[in-house]
Amino acid sequence: MISRFPSDQPRDRCRSCKKPIMWAVTEKGHRIPIDPEPCTDGNILLRARGHFVPPLAIVRFAIPVEETARFKSHFATCPQSSSWRKR
Repeated sequence: MISRFPSDQPRDRCRSCKKPIMWAVTEKGHRIPIDPEPCTDGNILLRARGHFVPPLAIVRFAIPVEETARFKSHFATCPQSSSWRKR
């Protein structure tokens, strides 16, 4: 489990709001932007997969309380996220 994004992971910025993001890969192989700071109400757990490889994002609807390292998708926090949704 990852409690913070590793420093060797490439960082990026959201093209809309310019806030920092990190990239992860879902269990289905899709890239997903993640807010780099852990939060208490996140629904994403991250698993390390190696240096310079995006971590695996495991999205859960309910995460046990003992899982303290939770993250949120930047899609959930970006003020301009509606402009990126596919129609």
